Amino acid sequence: MSNNLLNLNLDLRSLKNIKLPGWLRFRTPAASPVSGGRVNWPHVAFEVGGPEIVLARLTKDADRKWGLTSFDVAPMPEGVTEGDAFRLTLKAPDRLKSIVAAMLQKEGVKTRTVSLVIPDHLARVSIIPLESLPRSRRDLAEMLRWKMKKSVPFKVEDAALDYEVMPLNGGNGGFQVLVALIPRHIVAEHEEVFISQGIRPGLVELSSFALVNLYRNVIDHEVPAGGDFMVVNITGSFFTVMIFRAGRILFYRCKAFTADDDGSMEGRRRLLRREVQASLVYYQERLAGTDLARLYVRTTGLAAPEALSALSGDSMPVAAEPLDVRRALPMSGRIDATGDRADELLQKLAPAVGAAVGRAA
Repeated sequence: MSNNLLNLNLDLRSLKNIKLPGWLRFRTPAASPVSGGRVNWPHVAFEVGGPEIVLARLTKDADRKWGLTSFDVAPMPEGVTEGDAFRLTLKAPDRLKSIVAAMLQKEGVKTRTVSLVIPDHLARVSIIPLESLPRSRRDLAEMLRWKMKKSVPFKVEDAALDYEVMPLNGGNGGFQVLVALIPRHIVAEHEEVFISQGIRPGLVELSSFALVNLYRNVIDHEVPAGGDFMVVNITGSFFTVMIFRAGRILFYRCKAFTADDDGSMEGRRRLLRREVQASLVYYQERLAGTDLARLYVRTTGLAAPEALSALSGDSMPVAAEPLDVRRALPMSGRIDATGDRADELLQKLAPAVGAAVGRAA
């Protein structure tokens, strides 16, 4: 793999293992803290690791504008994967390889590189405050592993690490570090499905950060400079709440639905509302939050009306609005041809499209 991506594993001997983009820099090109190179954004993306496998490809039209032209969604067959968050194991890689090959053939996609999107709950993401930074990246990586050791249900020694340093007040107010840990085997197993077919995974991304990347131009247009906004990503197995200020992440929480709800749609709706309201209380009391300019919602785990109603009411500081892929880039006529399924389909495609967009849109 090329060295122009932000690396999850800061051991220079293992640069090829797993890579992620600079999540926070959706206004400027991301660069690797190891190589200093720009991120390579393949414009063909797959979302893997969840109940469905999603393909999205972007191409340029006659006006040289990027648009979604190829897409497919296939169910993940039972028995292909086993486990849950942090413990996912690919039990039948050949079956997944066959599905990926069939999807590429069906859409007529020929590519040597792809972007991969994996579910948020497979990684542990934290925002860690530091008064000062160690002298070297290696020392900082070791410190971050130590700080997260008790908060993850796996050995930090067996996990790939990525981080993004965010200075406060130019560094005079200390630093916040966005940290992600993920078991190496999860990404390695899914990467091998593509590598075995001669396709190089050029980018590995988490679902919710891909959504922010997809919507960055819309956010720039709608959110005042320095303003706050929230993104809620709702799937069938987890939901993630993120709050940003001036393009920098302030708050991140990912929660599994099966942890507290009773399994019903109403139970999920109650859990979602309770957790988002708790996140807002933290935002207001601990993060000096006063006003959210926007609340963007992507949902595949609840019907859009149910998700939006769960996030509405007098206790919400701003009306929730669905994340609409059409606002981010042009769509193929095939989307409209799906009729009443178009909105549901675009919600499923959104993370993969966000990873394929890269810095194109």
